[in-house]
Amino acid sequence: MDAIKEKLVKLKNEQEFLDLLNEIVKDEMGDNFHPFTFQQLSFYANTDKIPTEKRYHTFKIPKKKKGEFRIISSPVQQLKNIQYFIKIILEELYEPKDCVMGFVKKRNVVDNAKKHLHKYYVQNLDIKDFFPSITQDMILKCLICAPHHINYQVAFMIARLCCIRREDDSKVLPQGSPTSPILANMVCSKLDDDIMNLARQFDLDYTRYADDMTFSGQYNSFKDEGRFMKLLTSIIENNGFKLNPDKKRIQKHGSRQEVTGIIISSKTNVRRKYIKSIRTMLHNWETSGYASANKRFVECYRKEGKNRYSVVPDMSNVIDGKLEYMKMVKGQGDITYLRLKDRFDRLVSLSESKVIMSWSWRDFENENGTNLEIKVSPVSKEKYVVIHKDNISYRYFLPHSLDVSNLDNLQINLVQRGEEKFYTISEIENGNSLLNLLGIK
Repeated sequence: MDAIKEKLVKLKNEQEFLDLLNEIVKDEMGDNFHPFTFQQLSFYANTDKIPTEKRYHTFKIPKKKKGEFRIISSPVQQLKNIQYFIKIILEELYEPKDCVMGFVKKRNVVDNAKKHLHKYYVQNLDIKDFFPSITQDMILKCLICAPHHINYQVAFMIARLCCIRREDDSKVLPQGSPTSPILANMVCSKLDDDIMNLARQFDLDYTRYADDMTFSGQYNSFKDEGRFMKLLTSIIENNGFKLNPDKKRIQKHGSRQEVTGIIISSKTNVRRKYIKSIRTMLHNWETSGYASANKRFVECYRKEGKNRYSVVPDMSNVIDGKLEYMKMVKGQGDITYLRLKDRFDRLVSLSESKVIMSWSWRDFENENGTNLEIKVSPVSKEKYVVIHKDNISYRYFLPHSLDVSNLDNLQINLVQRGEEKFYTISEIENGNSLLNLLGIK
């Protein structure tokens, strides 16, 4: 990868850029790769004569604010492939500032939020029309000037391949392209330097995640007519951007402080609504079975207008993704995460298993000469049962939805998944049991 950077700054023309691009393609794809041609690059770089619809698929997705939409321009497959490998080159060229948290390797929204923990004041700001504000000329200037020093022809080719022509004939970064985030960060390097210097003067911490800027400190330096905000506004406008006046928010210690969707009042955390959504899906799965729960999930998903790609994700995959995000934010040792993950894993395990044999609670005790006792974990406070069978003890944590007030309504099940056998506990099979609802025979 160091060689890529070294070769890039030595390129003298577009043909040498194509050769470098194909060298990376071959290294990534192996000997059976299909090289890009100069004709392909010239076609997709011709923003003046090639119609936009032959380069990009454009569509709208709803924003959180009702009635507002975000314009997404996704490159056609061939152009997307070209941009993917350009992105690999640019990532080796760009050295992110300490304040940049978005679209940078080994940094994420949690790192962004942690920078502002335990601060008395936190201010969130938003750059208006972030990607469309970055023009082809801004990209060209960024690439040919210090610290990159890329040949003009090569830089011009990259800029044209990565921009979209709008109806007013302006050429800007499209939102939805693989190269837009890295190019936006590169163009914003001077902006980040200027703002970091300003933040130091006011003893503030500053981070940027794409168009979301966050400042935090022990004093309120964020008044509209104050010196800091006047200087900040001037810096942003001098770098070709504008603040979104509707997205300014100051959060004081003692209230709920939030950075890029993560709560930072005392530690990084997710919203209660986020946890509630996971619990609701798990509860529906436990009480109604997967097919019914997934049907309800799909209905809600479509009602909220999220099926923008005409593809509805599987509920199980959504829960799994939400749990992974929750683990990243709250930590893998968080008790709430562990409880929800245990419920999810249990349901997945049951859905992939079959019941070999079942006993009523009392019959199992009599047959094995043992008394089953419901215990409570001192750590998680969850209820569990230790099942003794064939000189082996199995600890089974009881689902929250299971009514254990009457043991005569419970049954012990021997379940098999592949070569593995284990025990579960459910309601007595009466046409409405957990096993029937899960479709387990």
